[in-house]
Amino acid sequence: MKKTLLASLLALAGATPALAADNVTLYGLLNVGYVWSDNGTTKQHKIDSLYTGSRIGFKGTEDLGGSTKAFFQIEQHIAVDDASQSGFATREGWVGLQGDFGKFGLGRGKTPYTNLADIFDIFDGSNGLSLPAYDRLTTSRFHNSVRYDTPTMGGVSGALMYSFGENKAAGVKSSDKFSGSLKFSQGPVMVGTAYNQERNLGANNRKNEAFLLGGTFKIDTVTLGAAWQRGQKRNPAAGVSKDRRDAILANVAVDVSQVTLEAGAIVGLDKRINGSKINDSDYVRYALGAKYNLSKRTGAYVEFAGDDNSGGVPDTRFFTLGVIHLF
Repeated sequence: MKKTLLASLLALAGATPALAADNVTLYGLLNVGYVWSDNGTTKQHKIDSLYTGSRIGFKGTEDLGGSTKAFFQIEQHIAVDDASQSGFATREGWVGLQGDFGKFGLGRGKTPYTNLADIFDIFDGSNGLSLPAYDRLTTSRFHNSVRYDTPTMGGVSGALMYSFGENKAAGVKSSDKFSGSLKFSQGPVMVGTAYNQERNLGANNRKNEAFLLGGTFKIDTVTLGAAWQRGQKRNPAAGVSKDRRDAILANVAVDVSQVTLEAGAIVGLDKRINGSKINDSDYVRYALGAKYNLSKRTGAYVEFAGDDNSGGVPDTRFFTLGVIHLF
C-alpha cells in the first residue's frame, strides 16, 4: 500500500510541471449593495446582488506551436447574498483554438450582439440600460454553439456565432439561433453594428430579430455613447406577422479625479404591430450615477434609475448603494 501511495505521489509530482506550463488565470467580480425600490405598489429595502453580475471564472491557454494556442474558459454566476442562486459554468463555457487566423470556440456564452450592446450599458446597480433586454428580443447567451472571432485588422474586428437548436422532431422545427457583429475601434472612436436572429422559439415559424448600430467617442475625460436598435417579433400562431419597435440610447460618463459621473437613457418608441402603430406603448428608461474609485479594482457607487412607461404599465424606481470589486 505504501509503495502504491508513493507511486501515485511521484506520478502527481511529475504531472505538476505540465500543468504549471499552461497559462491559467483565476478572475472574477463581486458586486453587492443596498437597494430601495418602488413599483408604485410596494416599497422594498434589501441587500442584493446587483445588475453587473458577480462571477468567478477560470481561463487559460496552451501553446501548440507556431502561432496556435488551445484555450478554455469556464465562468459561473455567484449570488453573493444568496448562495442557493449560484451555479457552475452558468455564464461562459468554451474550448477552442486561437492564432493568427482568429479565435474558434465551441460551447456556450455571450453572443456578439450582447457583447456590442454591453458597451453602451455603463451602469452597475439594480437597473441597467440594456437595449436587448427590455423587449426580450434576444437571448444574451447561446447554448450548443460554435463561435468565430476574427483577428483585429486596422481597427476592424468581427464575430459570428451559431447555436444548434438540437430540438428538431416530427412536426417541430429546430430553434436555432444566429448572432454576428462588426466593430471598428481606433483612438477615441468606436463604431459597431450587430444582428441577432432566433427562430422557432416555442412554436414553428416564431422568430425574433434585432439590429443594432452605435458608437462611442472619447474627448479627454468625457466619453459619449449613442445607439439605435430595431427589433421585431413574429408569431404567426398568434396572428402577428411583425411586432416592431425602435429604441434609441444615449449616455455620458465624465471622469473627475477618482470619481466617474454617469447619466443615460433609453427611449423606446411606440410599437407597430402588423403595420399599425400602437399608441401609448412607448417608454423611457433612465439612470444617474456616481462611482468613487477606491483603487484600480474596487469602487463604491450610488445610482438612481427607473422607468417611465405609457399605457398604464407601472413605473419603477431604484436607489442603489453598491460596492464592486474585481480580481
